[in-house]
Amino acid sequence: MSKQKLYKALAYAGAIPFVVCAVAALAGVSVPGPAESLERLAASYGLTIVSFMAGVLWGVHLTSDDAATGHLFVASNAVALVAWAAFLAGPPKLALGVMAVLFLYLLYVDYALCRSGVLTEHYLALRRNITAIVILSLTALVLAP
Repeated sequence: MSKQKLYKALAYAGAIPFVVCAVAALAGVSVPGPAESLERLAASYGLTIVSFMAGVLWGVHLTSDDAATGHLFVASNAVALVAWAAFLAGPPKLALGVMAVLFLYLLYVDYALCRSGVLTEHYLALRRNITAIVILSLTALVLAP
């Protein structure tokens, strides 16, 4: 399998837990055990994924000769810390809303990196599609009764 096909498959697979939690929440399914709720389950997964996506920015900066990527170290740390603070701060729906904004911010950064030639159009299209799926799922979770 080519590298491009692999990262595409992994990216879509990474969105599956968000979709499953959203569909289950809309269907009225409850979660027993330590997860407490589908929203908390999705928020803990979201914390992991938003931190992972923020960490990707370190790799982008470290492998790029473009001076315009220097802010990525600080931006990636800020994103991870905001996500963590939102997760700890209160209700899971708050964390999900904050994470939706953070995913949009990370997509915005990727658009800028693509415009500067650091990221490819193919990667940006994939990120846009996955972000749309994730944002829709997070919105459904926030709005679910």
